[in-house]
Amino acid sequence: MYELIEDLKRKMKPADRVNLEAAFPCLQPDTKQKTRCQDCLPCSFYNMMGQLCQKNTDALAKCTKLSLDALKQRLRVVNSKDRSNTRCLAAQSPLFRAAIQLEIPNVVIRPSLDDIQSALNRAVNTVLSMAKDIPLWTFAHLQHQQLQVENVLRDTGDDDTMTKQVVLKPLARQLSEHKDISKLVVQLGSIVSALKTDAKDHLKGFSCFSSLWSQDPEERVKEFLESSPTLSEFSAQIASYSCLEAQIAEMPATSTVGSVQLDVEPVKLSLSQECRHWKRAFGAALNGKASADMEEVYGFIDGLGKRLSRPVEHLEDVRGAMAALKEVREAEVRIDMTVGHVEEAFALLNRHELLFRDGNAERVDSLAYVWRKLNSQVGAVRRGGVEGHVPTG
Repeated sequence: MYELIEDLKRKMKPADRVNLEAAFPCLQPDTKQKTRCQDCLPCSFYNMMGQLCQKNTDALAKCTKLSLDALKQRLRVVNSKDRSNTRCLAAQSPLFRAAIQLEIPNVVIRPSLDDIQSALNRAVNTVLSMAKDIPLWTFAHLQHQQLQVENVLRDTGDDDTMTKQVVLKPLARQLSEHKDISKLVVQLGSIVSALKTDAKDHLKGFSCFSSLWSQDPEERVKEFLESSPTLSEFSAQIASYSCLEAQIAEMPATSTVGSVQLDVEPVKLSLSQECRHWKRAFGAALNGKASADMEEVYGFIDGLGKRLSRPVEHLEDVRGAMAALKEVREAEVRIDMTVGHVEEAFALLNRHELLFRDGNAERVDSLAYVWRKLNSQVGAVRRGGVEGHVPTG
């Protein structure tokens, strides 16, 4: 601007350059109004500088307003009736990312909407502070001095002249107090926080899984065992958590609330872990029950196998063998059912990938074989004629 002024002055006659320096003092000041005349050449230069400086300030305000308005439009929530427009959909792409997490006993968003709003506020402040390092135009100081002189001249003899002095505002302050800019700042100051109701409704969708963390698996299993559950009841309990885990796996990886894209994977992982914890609790109970039944069968087979292996030489041996055969005959149906239930129990655990490092899953493979072997031994003893011996005293 000063280069333009100097270029204009070089084209003027020396006589016309009077007062075209420093503060460009008026040649014919209005003594009544204590203001410039606005008609002389220095006043014309003074006013031209004022207009150019004001346009520069307006340009900075416009840039700031456009930046904030672009941010607001980027965060704008598109109405459902406008979503058929692909351009609207592109504009709707979320600007922020957060994750839904399980923090027992609540499902929460991290970072929270308040944290995101705080980050947005810092971004807005950064936009506003871009003028902080831009010095005031030189004309602003000239104008300030001019206004001070005019105030002093108007208030000559007034003891309270300082209160009427015009404050020289930095550019950053002028921008922050601009009507359009301050309106945008207010709108942006709550644009993310306003999504709290929608976010709360969205998180309510996870309330159907609340039983996973609101109850204690150990206590629930203890109550379950007190009812002497059947294998089918165990299967129903474990299958229900497998179905729940499959339902969780089918949930979309992301969801959107306004301008925030929510990563659902963290809460899906936590919920799946809770499902597996519950399955393992019921699986451990079933494993314990099946293992106890298996140990009972193995004990029965081992004991009778040893008794039937004894040589039959005396009458007492015959009586002992016959008693063992009777026990096998009486327990045959019960042992067959128990072996079948134990095999089904461990097959159920294996189907749901519930493995326990106690070796019982491997031992069950030979349970039916050992039981058949005992039955073969019983047949051999019978064929040996033990039952044909009649004790005579």
